Amino acid sequence: MKTLNHLALAAIKVNLSKHQSTPLYRQLFEQLRELIISGQITANELLPASRSLAQELGVSRTTILNAYDQLLTEGYLISRPGAGIYVAPTIASMEAVSPAPAIKHQPSAPALYQGFSSGPDTQAFPFPLWARCLAKSWRHPDNNLLSEYHPGGYWPLRQQICQYLKRMRGLECQPRQVIVTAGHRDALSLISKLLCQPKDRVMLENPGYPLASRVIQSLGLNTTYCEVDKSGAQPPAQQRNKQAAKVCILTTTRHFPLGFAMTGARRQAWLNYAQQSDSWLVEDDYDSEFIYSGTPPPPLFNLNHNQHTLFLGTFSKLMFQHFRLGYLVVPESLVALAEAIQMELGAMASVHIQPALASFLADRHFSSHMRKMRKLYQHKGNILAHCINQELRPWLAAKTPTGGMHLLALANTDLNDLAVEQQAQSYGIYCPALSRYFQHTAKPPQGFLLGFSGTTIEQIHSNTGILKQILQSS
Repeated sequence: MKTLNHLALAAIKVNLSKHQSTPLYRQLFEQLRELIISGQITANELLPASRSLAQELGVSRTTILNAYDQLLTEGYLISRPGAGIYVAPTIASMEAVSPAPAIKHQPSAPALYQGFSSGPDTQAFPFPLWARCLAKSWRHPDNNLLSEYHPGGYWPLRQQICQYLKRMRGLECQPRQVIVTAGHRDALSLISKLLCQPKDRVMLENPGYPLASRVIQSLGLNTTYCEVDKSGAQPPAQQRNKQAAKVCILTTTRHFPLGFAMTGARRQAWLNYAQQSDSWLVEDDYDSEFIYSGTPPPPLFNLNHNQHTLFLGTFSKLMFQHFRLGYLVVPESLVALAEAIQMELGAMASVHIQPALASFLADRHFSSHMRKMRKLYQHKGNILAHCINQELRPWLAAKTPTGGMHLLALANTDLNDLAVEQQAQSYGIYCPALSRYFQHTAKPPQGFLLGFSGTTIEQIHSNTGILKQILQSS
């Protein structure tokens, strides 16, 4: 047994064995985690420096750093620059769910919403790296950056997005096929001008993303809907004398809001439908950055040999909310027209931030940042699913998420999810009702979309307790 030679930790013991199959760093991680959970190492406690702890335990410093890094990733420790590594102020474990706090009424204002956020965790964002990318871009800016128009976006960023998509999604394209956009709304506007005429039909998923429907209708196009089952969106049956949809927008990797991945057979059915009906498929690559088990299936863009598929994505989930840069990957045949239409519409994506994003994606630390965020979000999702199934079992059930930044909590009993959502908002809790994402459905399923990525572990427990009290009173 080795004693941690450090202030209040002097009495804490860990036992590391080189004869076990479990790596030393993992042994240290698991034992320190148990000591933190049990309260033997208390909140705000300063941990030993990695070098001194490595010397004390007779292991390499890398072993200590790997264990600390895992504890930091899972939220048990926090790093205070210049001061050291501390036990997090509030430790809430999956094994011991704390009692529900008393409800504190807050005004109903979006700025006060504290829980179930599916936005990025800004506390874990590498702002020093982002600051360096910004400084690098503007310390000696490209001479053409301010004086010339950049059709399709800043060329180095288009190159980096192309490499990013090949590395992360296996998507095969050339930089010229990447059109930089100002996000989802801008991409839909570009698609409508690129592919549609007024009054054309655009097919959306039911349930699906409400903003897409509003944007499509505002552009003078008609919406129609395809139903979704556990295999993904269902292509409509071919009907004689019925106009096919000009564009079909699909979330294939992780359906919003249900979270299913589209099966291979269903993907092929959509490719067949597009060929037979002369329709365009727009693959919205929703949440593909955060898949926790397995690998994302190949994009339709790679499988569509007729080149009737576009690929849409944004960076708001990688960066921070309201980061208005995204991309649209188009077939070679549409590149020139897409650039011309973007020029006609007026490029909405600010070119001034694009060099910094190009540097960020190219930086060697970017991949490790993504791995860290996947581990962190997976951990939070596991905790939220556990809390729901332990504390809200009479009303809701949730599966451990296999990806994404929110999970679906389905109702176990008869409840009005819209009424619960409204009541929760009055207490500062944002829990969107599942039923609001269905169109023209007589009896939509009841439940909630509960975000975890932008929520602290403390908030997950606290908000679960508040939601429990709301459900008890409903």
